[in-house]
Amino acid sequence: MIIKNIFNEWGTIIETSYDEIISYDCKKIRQLLLNRNLLLIKGIKNSLSDEEFFKFGEIFGKIWKKEDYSKP
Repeated sequence: MIIKNIFNEWGTIIETSYDEIISYDCKKIRQLLLNRNLLLIKGIKNSLSDEEFFKFGEIFGKIWKKEDYSKP
């Protein structure tokens, strides 16, 4: 995994694979997002299964399911 800052104060590019980012510590990625305000992730395969997409999204926080949207 290669992590490069775009600007001094904000923005980071992460070059990685799906398997590598899934195995990485989610807390570190969330903190990086909070600290840098923008993450660009390169290297993820073009199409993810629904399960892979859901798992990838969980890195950044809670994923809303269909049931969550139906709650008033």
